[in-house]
Formats: sequence, structure tokens, C-alpha cells
Amino acid sequence: WVGYLGFKREVSKKCYYVDGHEYAEQIEHRSRLTDEYLSVLEPRSHRWVHLSQTEFDDLKIALEDDKDGEKAKDMLDRVAYKFKGDDEKVYFEFHVDKHVRLQKIANDKYGAFGGRVSIRKKAEDKPVIIFGQDEAIFNAFLSRTHQWVDPNGRRAIMPKTVGAGIMISAFQSRELGWGIPITEDQLKEINAARANQEYFDKAAAIAVNGNTKKQPLESSPGILKFAYGKNGYWTGNHTILQTEDVIDC
Repeated sequence: WVGYLGFKREVSKKCYYVDGHEYAEQIEHRSRLTDEYLSVLEPRSHRWVHLSQTEFDDLKIALEDDKDGEKAKDMLDRVAYKFKGDDEKVYFEFHVDKHVRLQKIANDKYGAFGGRVSIRKKAEDKPVIIFGQDEAIFNAFLSRTHQWVDPNGRRAIMPKTVGAGIMISAFQSRELGWGIPITEDQLKEINAARANQEYFDKAAAIAVNGNTKKQPLESSPGILKFAYGKNGYWTGNHTILQTEDVIDC
């Protein structure tokens, strides 16, 4: 029946594929996503620094020692958002990514998160931390194209498989870095809040744990190691539960 559909069997070979990035619906989606990220989420993130007139003047003086200092000063003058503080003095708001010196100033002024939320954030909007998540698999014998050879030309017999595997699923953010650092006291508070609670995605919880109840966390869920193959295989359901655990933290 496959032949009736017009398919034919050929030797496997490399070929090109079309990713669809320029499809009309993808372009429209990217536009909406970018607009929301820049105009809605970014002002609520810890990406901003406020400088007084004196601090701004000092920054421009310091930039004179840089190779492209004049261009940087012109750029900062253009992008500066001017506002009056509670003390009626004039301040300037910048995104920390506009210049490397701004990030250093923000680190010194605000500490851990490396910035503050924007003065232009709506009063009713809560601050946000934007996370990224990804997974990777590491196998004992993953590098099979090269091997060590002793001075006499002897080498080990190559294994037939890639060996035991560990899969890592991790969250990362600009504010917290790699994973989610949690102290023992914080972990106790988190588990107390999770007691007798159920996962929102009950189908995912049943598929992974056999029930919907949230179990006490033994450590931060920001980085999870999974014995690939030994405990089954990581699925979208595992990612869902990890995400809910991260939200609880």
C-alpha cells in the first residue's frame, strides 16, 4: 500500500530538509512572541539599572577611555529613559545589555539578580524570572570515532553499544544561573507547602509516578539526573512534572 501512495524504496543518503522558519504562520508567531517578550516580560525582569545624573556623567567620562567610547556615549544618550524619582531628582533607566559597564554597575548596585525591574513596569504586574530548559544524554562510550592507542599500537576492543547513559534535564536563568540553588531550610519550607498537594497535570503524574500526589523533594529540581534506559526513558511527562516542581520552588 505504500507503493500505491507514490513512495519508493531507495538507498539511504544525506539530503536537505525544509524547516519552515519562513512560513507565514511562523513569521506571525515570532512577531507576537518577540513583541510580548520585549514589551511585556522584559520590563518585569531584573534587567534594568537606574543612574542619577552624576552617575550617568561619571559613566560617560569612563567611556572616554574605551576604543568605541564616543559611539557608546551617543548610544546611551539615545536609549536613556529619563524619569523623576520619589526624591524629585532626575534619573536615567537603561537595560543592562546596552553596555558591559552597565551590567557591572547593576551588579554592584543590586547584588544577586544583577539588576532591577523597570520603572515602566505596570504596578499590578509581578516581577518575573525567565527560565530556559534543555536536556542532554551522556553515554560511557559515546565517543566512538577515536580511542587511545598505547606506544606498541595496542588498543582496547571497541564496545558494541554506547554504554550506560545518564540524561540531565536542567533549568537556567540569568538571575539564578545553572539550576535553582536551594538551602536546606528553603527545601523544608517548599516541602511543607507541597504536603498533601496534587500535580496540576494529573495524567502526567500518573504516567510517571502512578498517582497524582506530590512527593517531598530531596533536593532542588532545577537539575535532574536520570539513568537513561535503567529507569525507562525520559518523556514529556517527566518534563511536565519537573516544571511543576520548579514552580513550587
